[in-house]
Amino acid sequence: MTGADLCHHVQRQLEAQRTRWGLGGGEIVVEPVLNWGGFMKSSFHVTNRARALHVKLAMAHDQAELRRWLAVHDVLTAEYRAPRALGWIDIPDAGYGGIVFEHLEGEHWDVRQRPALMNELVALLDRLHADRKMAERIGDPPRTYRQCWEMRYREQFEEDLRTVRADRPPVVSEWSLAWMEAESRKLLALGREHPALEGRTLSPCHWDLWANNVLVGADGAWWVLDWDGLAVGDEAEDLATLVWVNVFELNQDWREVLGERDAAMSARIDLHLRAIMLDWTIDVLADWVDCAATPWADQVRVRNEAMHLKHMEWYQRRW
Repeated sequence: MTGADLCHHVQRQLEAQRTRWGLGGGEIVVEPVLNWGGFMKSSFHVTNRARALHVKLAMAHDQAELRRWLAVHDVLTAEYRAPRALGWIDIPDAGYGGIVFEHLEGEHWDVRQRPALMNELVALLDRLHADRKMAERIGDPPRTYRQCWEMRYREQFEEDLRTVRADRPPVVSEWSLAWMEAESRKLLALGREHPALEGRTLSPCHWDLWANNVLVGADGAWWVLDWDGLAVGDEAEDLATLVWVNVFELNQDWREVLGERDAAMSARIDLHLRAIMLDWTIDVLADWVDCAATPWADQVRVRNEAMHLKHMEWYQRRW
């Protein structure tokens, strides 16, 4: 199904449920939204003369994460600056379903322009990681840090590399693809052996809190987006993702941003920074392939080729 077809189905369903979503009369305009983080889910900006909404959808087999978000959205909105969810919508003719949110007006966080926000985000993550009531609500079992490592990287590396090998972008040589495959195996093996990954956790984690998942309004209000990955995980991975720009773009030591952490967490942060760098090298290539049927294919491919080359150079220079 094309993006235009899905827009049409979303529009029809919203028209049939105008009262539920407070849309009133008048034309409903549905526009697709580019999500630089990938193309597994689809987002839409909805406007009419009454209000604006944001809709995030997934196919039927991929809705568990969105349903988990909706199940705890009250706490996420009240305590963790998540956008307010209005409810669940099914698009039966298209086989999609997802969450309807209030539309929030703002720009993605620019760490250079608003560096002090980092302190508030670190505090938010530390509070989330210690939230045992949230852990009970999401219902995940305790996990070892090694299990969290495998969950975060094994499937990501292996699936993305299969995608890239099957439809190799022109920017990728056979040598560079073989290097990425070998380096991913090396990192996964490092995770199986490293003593810092021997502990256990019951900490709720965002799993994807990078700068583009923080929205800042013109009045200074801010929100944390994309809570569909919420699950028990490694606190160090959350923190490493958050300080990515500071470490690699602003050349700061992560301790300047996060403060001192215990030895095991410090070792895990260092491990995750390396793995995330490799992920940024590979994942943008899988998105280069996956974006083919979207309206943004040319835009995404130019940007992602440059991102791949930059991150591969950074990785090879550092490790």
